[in-house]
Amino acid sequence: MPTNLIWLSAEDIRNGIIRGDFSVHDVIDSLLNHIKRVNPLLNAIIYLDEELLWKEADKTDKLAKKGINKPLLGVPVTIKDNIHVKGMPTTYGSRLFKDNYPSEDAVLVERLRKAGAIIVGKTNLPELGLLAVTVNPLFGETRNPWDLSRTPGGSSGGAAAAVASGMGPVAIGNDAGGSIRIPSSFCGTYGFKPSPGLIPSHPSIPIFEGLSVDGPLTRYVGDAALVLDAISGPDIRDRRSLCIRGESFYDALKQESKQVRIAYSPSLGYTIIDDEVKHVVEEGVYRFNDIDIEVDEITLSLPDLGEELRVKAILETVEYLKSIGRYRKWIEVAFKPYRKYVSLLDDKRVYSIYPRIPMRTGELWKEVQMVFKKYDFLITPTVAVPPFGLEEGLGPREINGVPVGPVGWMGYTYPFNFTGQPAANIPVGFTKEGLPIGMQIIGKPYDDIGVLKLSSVYEEHFPWHIRKPVAVIR
Repeated sequence: MPTNLIWLSAEDIRNGIIRGDFSVHDVIDSLLNHIKRVNPLLNAIIYLDEELLWKEADKTDKLAKKGINKPLLGVPVTIKDNIHVKGMPTTYGSRLFKDNYPSEDAVLVERLRKAGAIIVGKTNLPELGLLAVTVNPLFGETRNPWDLSRTPGGSSGGAAAAVASGMGPVAIGNDAGGSIRIPSSFCGTYGFKPSPGLIPSHPSIPIFEGLSVDGPLTRYVGDAALVLDAISGPDIRDRRSLCIRGESFYDALKQESKQVRIAYSPSLGYTIIDDEVKHVVEEGVYRFNDIDIEVDEITLSLPDLGEELRVKAILETVEYLKSIGRYRKWIEVAFKPYRKYVSLLDDKRVYSIYPRIPMRTGELWKEVQMVFKKYDFLITPTVAVPPFGLEEGLGPREINGVPVGPVGWMGYTYPFNFTGQPAANIPVGFTKEGLPIGMQIIGKPYDDIGVLKLSSVYEEHFPWHIRKPVAVIR
């Protein structure tokens, strides 16, 4: 039996269980011991039921002994705390929902269980998933496993911190403006934002409508493909999923890759990037040339939809809370920065911005499609800055001495929620202080397989898995 099961890939865990190299009990025992040591430092997992875990381990070991092979047999998976898991709380990081115990699993959780995965627990997020850092009034803040004084990003910060620190090979998060890719960059994990509808989303609350998608955070690209095979495909409960055809992402990784053309842009026209981040990402991007994949640097000037993102988030949140009769209560108990955001509603401009979002999205797409007429992929930095200190709150207000707005440091990710393109963060290097940096791979609409395959090629030639987060691995 391997002496350290916690760093195995999901694929190796499944195969080891099927071969009888170790049991599901062995996996859960190693995992729980590790979680008990590491999670108090990070506050990444906010709910865990040990008794239920052991019952699931018993049941899954019996399946393995019978020779039953499932694609995620015995693989531990954590779930972001805005995705329903029957019998576990789904709080959205809000006092409003602290006693919310769903009576049904989300579609993707149903499918994970059917594939043999073991649901470990729930991971932390900012209240209602509205921020790109992970802190809320119910559970407090999550810390970065590479430096406990820094943020893991958000809103899937608990998910990224859990995977990066060895508290499970797979986490499920969601992404409406970068919420999988940003924490993946800050924590040094692979984070995949799929095309809309690829993974059915039900139940869900109507915030970030049309932008938000669920997706996996993993240490290995192949594990993301395995998970996508298990949880993707149509379901009548999510109308967006009905036109998505089923195909094996994992099998596609094994197929020979065609020659592709990559465009690289260090700026989207409105973004300002930290000098060290730019240097690390450029080094990473041009490694493709070493394996005979052409990279051209291009200049972009995209419209910035940062204001539209903020307006959409706050208006849809307020309307949803009003619809369930909890808006006034939320104002009393909400995370303090949100009260400032709610004050935006006093600005009449907000009500003219929201109806313009489809038009502005069209303007963005007009510029983006010009890139993909010539190139198969666009690569950018994932985040404009390295992981920043917890004391900086919602993020830096200047980069390289230049003032930026409240979403200025995350300007590389949210455009591709508006366009709906698949995108992934893949680790490419570290700062001088040892903090992870990622680059973003963006594909053509619905070319999820292409993004996974290019990610897999990069991982094969330039693996990042040797280094572990020094703040928690001693």
